[in-house]
Amino acid sequence: MLDEHAPVALQQQIVRLRRSHGELRVQQLLEDLDRHGDVIDDPVLWLDTAAKRRFRYTPIEAVQRCTCGADTIVPVGRFVYWNLLGICRCATCGVLLASPRLTDAAMRGIFGSSYFKSQPPAFWGERREPIFAEILALLHRYECRTVFDVGAAYGHLLAYLCTSAISGAGCEVSGPTVAWGRANLGVDLHLGSVQEVVATGIGSTFAAVVSLDTLYYTASPVDELRAMRRLLRPGGVLVLRLRNGLRSLARALMHRPGRIGAPVMPAGHLWAFTPTAMRRLLAFAGFEVLETGPAAYSRTSLLPLHGAACATSRAAARVGIPLFTRSFNIVARASDGG
Repeated sequence: MLDEHAPVALQQQIVRLRRSHGELRVQQLLEDLDRHGDVIDDPVLWLDTAAKRRFRYTPIEAVQRCTCGADTIVPVGRFVYWNLLGICRCATCGVLLASPRLTDAAMRGIFGSSYFKSQPPAFWGERREPIFAEILALLHRYECRTVFDVGAAYGHLLAYLCTSAISGAGCEVSGPTVAWGRANLGVDLHLGSVQEVVATGIGSTFAAVVSLDTLYYTASPVDELRAMRRLLRPGGVLVLRLRNGLRSLARALMHRPGRIGAPVMPAGHLWAFTPTAMRRLLAFAGFEVLETGPAAYSRTSLLPLHGAACATSRAAARVGIPLFTRSFNIVARASDGG
């Protein structure tokens, strides 16, 4: 058993927990700790935190390399999201990542079972029309008439674009969500990730690939971007909308080693991207960036204020000041022109 062969500090922690929480509770904690194997690097801290917070058992994994391929991952801090997870920063590309993090299977399970149940399908449509309008303007700018939407949810963006004579398809990993979109919006949705869709042999026929706020959830964003590239016809463009990671970076840098802080990224996100880090990752994936700019936000009472922030941020970017809006758009083309 774990408590018979554990280091002295861990054995002492187990004794303390048995006194305060009882034998049965501690046995459950030790079984969960065993299930995690070697992923947890500080079992004393994990047990102490789990005893107080009652973790939901969710498979987690350690990350040895950043999605850019570098092994220069520097631990920054820890936070709690269904488990005790870690925040790291890649010293090569600057991206923030969770490690340990939820496994890809765990993430797909969340999307397949609960992620979309918190709000009705209409929530994913009308509320996001300011975002859809901005994406439509970008597609018009680059004369795109066919689009593939990665992480399409129910397919509301595809339905919106169809009214402007832009046709296309999309993919989503949630089976019930795909079924609803096909039945109620009449959109062409594929079940699975973009990498799985590419593996089925779908051709490089789209003038644009769009991904709105989805890249944070994939195990390897660079592999995801390369799969998106394979869907583009020669000269096609990739349009990404992402939450700005500058705020997450500032929060992460406030974490102290060995301490548990508040999550620095939204719940469930595996990555946080600044515009600069995203440019580097796109280069690793074989893209050249055409433009970067502040992004519209979903309709809220603060939408006018956000619009003013976008205008200010756009003007600041022209003179080299980093984008500071909550989200940003980035448009890229395959670096070989294909």
